[in-house]
Amino acid sequence: MTCAARVKFMLRKAVWLIGVVVTLVGCEKIPDATGSAETGPQGRIVFVGGGPSENFVIFLMRPDGSGLVSLIDVEDRADYTGPSWSPNGEQIVFASNRQDKNYDIYVMNRNGSGIRRVVDHPGGDFSPSWSPDGQRIAFQSERKIENGQDIYVIGLDGSGEQNLTPQAGNDELPAWSPDGQKIAFVRRGREVYVMNADGSNPVFLARGTEPRHASSQPAWSPDGRRIAFVSNMHQPIAGTPGSSSLWGEFEIYVMNADGSEVRRLSREANSTRAMQFPSWSPDGKWIVAERVQIDPEVSFSKIYRVVMMADDGSGVREVRTGRGARFPRWAPQ
Repeated sequence: MTCAARVKFMLRKAVWLIGVVVTLVGCEKIPDATGSAETGPQGRIVFVGGGPSENFVIFLMRPDGSGLVSLIDVEDRADYTGPSWSPNGEQIVFASNRQDKNYDIYVMNRNGSGIRRVVDHPGGDFSPSWSPDGQRIAFQSERKIENGQDIYVIGLDGSGEQNLTPQAGNDELPAWSPDGQKIAFVRRGREVYVMNADGSNPVFLARGTEPRHASSQPAWSPDGRRIAFVSNMHQPIAGTPGSSSLWGEFEIYVMNADGSEVRRLSREANSTRAMQFPSWSPDGKWIVAERVQIDPEVSFSKIYRVVMMADDGSGVREVRTGRGARFPRWAPQ
């Protein structure tokens, strides 16, 4: 590392540390109420942001972006991704390479304490989702290269691991329904499905009308009646699958849980911007999401922002920005 680069790194770390120290005091004061359309959204949002060592760690904030708190030790140099709340809001499950090069599934308390590994496998484990009864975690993993990514479930104590989608092909991004009876997931990287919680009866819900359309990242509404997801099904696409032209102008959509009445919510995407990873507020009136945009000043660099909108897509506003403001997840009530 050059002298100039070392100075830049130290300055970045100093600023990050000051911000964490200032906000740590307010951690337990973040309200649990969900608010209303009149008072504005309330509660807590967990997300992934840039740490002091060019890594990505887990933060907590209020829905207006205030009360920022790091849940990971400032000296930690590992990367963290895909946080998801326990049904009672007391714990967070996530994926990390904190103990070796492979990503495994971990659980911690909502204040960052008590971190323990639940899944340990060299294949790499990602995208955990907590069951509504609090007893199991669904996640994706590649255990057999010929199968690609599969959806697994495991007990909170690490026992009873089961592969729900053992057939060949990628199955990813599981999301448990609020009643615990279904799991929504993504098949082949572009189609939203839902299956029974035991892996039986997978049913196709959404993709689009053209071969290069894709739908992904399903998120259940708290009442289980709707599923938010991302898609580029609105996008006129030229060319053929596999070509190098840009085709991922993803927006936030919503549909009924049976795949009917698909509606586009956001209108933010273009050739340099996309919307990703929706998550519902506990009262179902708000959706928080990630907006990613190519940085015009730095080649191949991206700017991430956490944004919020009403459940009809109106009133989009920015909540948080930075080197990383990704994977927002709203705490349950």
